[in-house]
Amino acid sequence: MGEAEFRKNVAYALVGLTAALSWLESPWWALLLVLSVRLYVAGVGSERSANDVLIQAVVAGLVLPGALSGAAGVPAVPARRSQ
Repeated sequence: MGEAEFRKNVAYALVGLTAALSWLESPWWALLLVLSVRLYVAGVGSERSANDVLIQAVVAGLVLPGALSGAAGVPAVPARRSQ
């Protein structure tokens, strides 16, 4: 999950850099957007793969769903709402 978040955040920063360079220097810098899109797509793919591994571990009984928690004990997987 960390790698995926890193790739997506680098892509966001690269979009900002590309916009600034395109505005100040030359519109040809906009071609750099292709790299940021590829980084973002790779980040989304990594995130999906990581989620698949977690789901398989839960289904196989290797990890209990309650053991999956985020920072400060907040559940990483939202609990169902009772209606």
